[in-house]
Amino acid sequence: MFCFLSNSQEFELQKNEMICAREKVNKANAAVRTYNWGLEAQGAPGTLRMIADSNGVYFPAYDPNGNVIGLVKASDGTVCAQYEYLPYGEQVIATGTMAVSNPIRFSTKYRDNETGLYYYGYRYYSPAMGRWLSRDPIEEQGGLNLYGFVNNDPVNKWDLWGMKNRMFFIIIPYVASFESFYFPYKGEVNLSFLHTTWYEIRFPKMVQYAFNRFSDEIKEKLNKKCKNNESLDIKDNEIRPIWIGAYGTGESETLGQFDEGDVGDKRQFSYEAALVLGNYKIEIHNFNIRYEKRMTKKLGCCFQYEWNAKILVKDGLGLDSSNIGKDESSRTYKFLSIYFPKRIAIIAQWEINGNGICCMRYEK
Repeated sequence: MFCFLSNSQEFELQKNEMICAREKVNKANAAVRTYNWGLEAQGAPGTLRMIADSNGVYFPAYDPNGNVIGLVKASDGTVCAQYEYLPYGEQVIATGTMAVSNPIRFSTKYRDNETGLYYYGYRYYSPAMGRWLSRDPIEEQGGLNLYGFVNNDPVNKWDLWGMKNRMFFIIIPYVASFESFYFPYKGEVNLSFLHTTWYEIRFPKMVQYAFNRFSDEIKEKLNKKCKNNESLDIKDNEIRPIWIGAYGTGESETLGQFDEGDVGDKRQFSYEAALVLGNYKIEIHNFNIRYEKRMTKKLGCCFQYEWNAKILVKDGLGLDSSNIGKDESSRTYKFLSIYFPKRIAIIAQWEINGNGICCMRYEK
């Protein structure tokens, strides 16, 4: 743990994460603002959970890259700060009553208002120059350019402590939690336009498994219906969904024994299960069949058909006060469930299709 000074405040850090801000002129050294971070990600973008001061509690909102783009007051939903950035982190807009006093902004890092520099724990970053002010502490292990910022690709990469760039594969879906806050209605919200690409990159074998599983099951059901002279229409609930089990925040049990590791992908990390997915399911939606060409034979009628449907990855957003794990603080979660009500989010979606020939026998 160590401290560093601003013009009028002293900031205390632990494991490179700010835990409180104290006024230097305050003789009692009392904290004027505290910060609550996710424990699993340890300083990654998008992991600041809330800010509290004498005026109330604030929830940060993020863009898909984990940059703080706003602060929302928990008590009444008032937007107290809004930010916009250029790709390398230069701040172009900062409005609202908390815009200046809140120092956590681009890449969820501390910004010094006097210099405009961002502190990453091991060195300072200048968004105006798009580079670090000091050499990389891990030397060429972080890249040949010792002053370069994330290989000059801040749209797709991020840096945890100022030493090594990483891909944005764990950050993007975290926005879903805050989408849950901004849309206070029950039902489904479609976030697939934000997260489909992330899911394909993070769980490519699960995507392929879902396509193969659903395609085989649909073909099997169509062949069976054809053999029994039944209508080829299939209801969505006739196709078994794929349940993925992983302990998420506030979830008291997993949905099953099957997970991403069973198909060859890396299983969800603890922070992904807590902040991103946890338990979720993949299902078929909007199955549709179209009959193309009809061929009459002596013993029956044969026709060609084409079918299509959507594959949806569905996850629960928000918190459910009735589904609290034994290790969770039920009072805290019941309070937060007011601001993060439970609803279903479509995390990713794809089109699936196929065709075939069916020959039905004439009834005697």
